[in-house]
Amino acid sequence: MDVLLTWVEGEEVQYQFADFGSLRDFRLEPDRQYAIVELASGQLIDDIRQYCFS
Repeated sequence: MDVLLTWVEGEEVQYQFADFGSLRDFRLEPDRQYAIVELASGQLIDDIRQYCFS
């Protein structure tokens, strides 16, 4: 697992551990707040769309 992806659905926080490559297939919903943390470094990724789709 390379990253921890979290997002908010209503009042609940959801999460998924994922490999970097699988993020390209993840569908980002425009009305949700997302955060990605690289597990190796603990770094929070600010630009999720660029990180996932670059």
